[in-house]
Amino acid sequence: MSRALRGRESAEVLKVGPCVYEVVRAPITEYGLCDYKKQRITLQPEMHPVVERLVIWHELLHAMLFQLGYNEHDERLVDGLAHYIVSVLVDNPRLNGTGGKYNSYRS
Repeated sequence: MSRALRGRESAEVLKVGPCVYEVVRAPITEYGLCDYKKQRITLQPEMHPVVERLVIWHELLHAMLFQLGYNEHDERLVDGLAHYIVSVLVDNPRLNGTGGKYNSYRS
């Protein structure tokens, strides 16, 4: 187990490149927040599963953009990309790791 994951076995985590984000649920005014410095994604509790999946992808896109050096993010673009990513993964299950030749970028 990598040092970044050690101690987080019980927490929900998402790996984005070299960073490991802890996913927590807490009452917040937004649907979700991505804190790059703390490597934490905070979600509102008790969201519908579809909404939660969209929000997670939205926050993951923020994490990716921060790692690419973009500090300012167009929320409409991030939201639109999150919706399309979820749609493509739902409509094309072979792309989401459930089997098929496109389930991994590693050989």
